[in-house]
Amino acid sequence: MAKMLKHIKSFGLAAVSIGLVLALLLGSVVPAKAEPQEKVVKVGQLGVFTGPLATLGVPPGEGLIDIAKYINEEGGLKYTNDKGEVDSVKIDMIWEDTGYLLPKMIMAHKRFVAAGEVVEICVSTTSWEAMRDRYIKEEIPCVGPSPVASPDLLVKPAWFFLSVPTWNDIFASCVKWIKDNWAESRPIRIGAMAYDVPAGRSFCEGGGQVCSIFGGMEYVGYEVVPCFGLIDTTTEWLRLASKKPDWVVVVGYGANLVVMIKDYDRLDMREKGIEFVGTPYSVDELVVSITGKSSEGCYAGRPTPTRDERELPGVKTMLEIAKKYRGREPDKVDSNYIAAWLYSQVMYEGIRLALEKVGYENLNGRAVRDALAIIKDLDTGLVPPITMTEERPWICSVVRMYQIQQGRITPISDWYEFPIIYERISF
Repeated sequence: MAKMLKHIKSFGLAAVSIGLVLALLLGSVVPAKAEPQEKVVKVGQLGVFTGPLATLGVPPGEGLIDIAKYINEEGGLKYTNDKGEVDSVKIDMIWEDTGYLLPKMIMAHKRFVAAGEVVEICVSTTSWEAMRDRYIKEEIPCVGPSPVASPDLLVKPAWFFLSVPTWNDIFASCVKWIKDNWAESRPIRIGAMAYDVPAGRSFCEGGGQVCSIFGGMEYVGYEVVPCFGLIDTTTEWLRLASKKPDWVVVVGYGANLVVMIKDYDRLDMREKGIEFVGTPYSVDELVVSITGKSSEGCYAGRPTPTRDERELPGVKTMLEIAKKYRGREPDKVDSNYIAAWLYSQVMYEGIRLALEKVGYENLNGRAVRDALAIIKDLDTGLVPPITMTEERPWICSVVRMYQIQQGRITPISDWYEFPIIYERISF
């Protein structure tokens, strides 16, 4: 019994000692102030970093990521809050590589929505065309450089903010320049070639109507080539050549465009009197470097400047960003990386306007959508000021023609208005 009492006494002293230590510790703790939570806005990017269209997807995809990082390091996206004070939010650019595969795009989109995105951007409209009603139901606005195969995405109110409305308008921008610079009295003979996706087929199938609208043109026909695994276009070029076109307007990107250009040159199409003009973003620096002399003299329209137009503030900024985050010298920067500045500025202007109207706590996809539809005279430092409305939910109102000269994509025209003709096309 004495031994047990001694053990209890010892335990009691230990308990008292522990209690005193805890009391001292607790007494010395001052309740810490909760740090204000950082304001973050989530933006989803459906990346195309691998696959046959990676040469098109990698440069702007990297640009979008780098611009978000740049904005964050500069203190975030600035806006004026309801107290009249300058406030800011950080950009969380969430992205996944989809390889230009629709199933991956759909899964990535679902994850972006679950993560709380308020806007989505992609170089392709493939997922938007496949899930149009889902985007609208989920109230996720979309921004991107690609036009659409048909006006199905040009809904009202607008949820899809594109470079220009449709591929037929892209076709029209090319033939407008051709007609404006045609010196002969006879009608111009126009052909087309495109890779086999809905956009390419829409482009080719509407070509006859576009030429008819402009007048003074004869549409001789078109050829469609595979999107994946293309290794030869000899048959398609020879079939087109037999119809004696003066110009062939080409839709292709990356690997398939390389094959089309190489075969165009190998088969002496220019010597046969056939000129090659690519659509916006098609003929980029990587394609030129791979095709070499084969691309020399080819034409391409662009709604955004190239890396060599360094007098423009937006180009200068993007070259600095590429050097800072990628370690690239100006001559190693792709012009489609530069183009990311244009679409980022439009997207972030929509977010900024939405923040100023509804505040950070109420920011959502619908608020961003409403703001994108009222952007007015936005100066991106790349192109003439941008205005978008419910009736005209497209970013680029002007385009410029370029030519490959001594291995460089060189501007050969002033900016001219995109001819918007989609409403006159029968789909």
